[in-house]
Amino acid sequence: MDKESATPSASPPSPRETFAGSQNCRRVVRGSSYGWLILICNSFAVYLFNPVTTEEIWLPRLFDVPQGAKVPIAYAINVGLDKAVLSSDPALDRDFVAIVFLDGIYKRCFTCRPGDRSWKDNVNERVPQVFNLIDVVPYGKRRLCAVFNDKNNLAVFDVDPGPPGRATMIAWNAMPPCVPRGGLPTYLIGSAGELLLVTEFYMRSAAGKNTRSFRVFRLDPGDRDRPAKAIEVGDIGDRMLFLGTSHSVCVAAGDFPGFLGNAIYYVKEEKMRLEGEDTVVSTVNVVNLGNGEITEVIDSVGSEPAGLEWLSDRLDIPWWVAPNLGSGSN
Repeated sequence: MDKESATPSASPPSPRETFAGSQNCRRVVRGSSYGWLILICNSFAVYLFNPVTTEEIWLPRLFDVPQGAKVPIAYAINVGLDKAVLSSDPALDRDFVAIVFLDGIYKRCFTCRPGDRSWKDNVNERVPQVFNLIDVVPYGKRRLCAVFNDKNNLAVFDVDPGPPGRATMIAWNAMPPCVPRGGLPTYLIGSAGELLLVTEFYMRSAAGKNTRSFRVFRLDPGDRDRPAKAIEVGDIGDRMLFLGTSHSVCVAAGDFPGFLGNAIYYVKEEKMRLEGEDTVVSTVNVVNLGNGEITEVIDSVGSEPAGLEWLSDRLDIPWWVAPNLGSGSN
């Protein structure tokens, strides 16, 4: 199958056990919203999984493959599923819409709602044909905000639950000039009804060492006839931010004893050579926004507390998931 010519499947959803019951079924996370993981299998089946309640919601396959066929999971990733989000919480809204952005010659947006037999191509005349999607998150009532093109642009999507469900771009605004540009990572986070935007930067210490740090902005992405605005904030109060592309999470530190408020948690990856092989080691670090101090999160399960770290590979991407105890079947 040619990556650029692949189109979503028009076939009905295959039975769940075809994929879930097979030991050969591999899957990878491509998004997380409202405490639900969005996964794609190596059969191109898509499903949602709540890791707290273990509930699953199955959606149609993205692409046509012979019944029961499997492809390497790396190909399932490379076929172009870039980012995936949900319009609303499936535990509270049974008319939620799943939205995926596919790479190719042009960026394309597809939507699907529970009960649909296929994914719908959302043709948006305002969407540029070529762009680089940095991050996208749900916020407000069935609305998405996305950062594009090295942080130069913001887009706002309205999501109509249908049927059929669809996502329509209603605004394409310039990023406010106070937000730094460049290639360093940028993250969007929904928090208590507002949007936060976090950008990375590096400070040079007195010893000449580059130290990773972050700037936080309260973001208004604007609307059809209203430009975007951003205000930098130096203190986020009792909140904790866990950073990840299209799956950043904000929670109150007071709900989790032992955690530091006014802080940012992130995964640091470092290349190391172990036993003669190049290896990526991931660790969880925390930045105290009050004093800028960066410390390593400690794994206290072992006999001797040590830094929380693990060996990573290309498919091993950590995903933050907000606690969600609600069941979509209620």
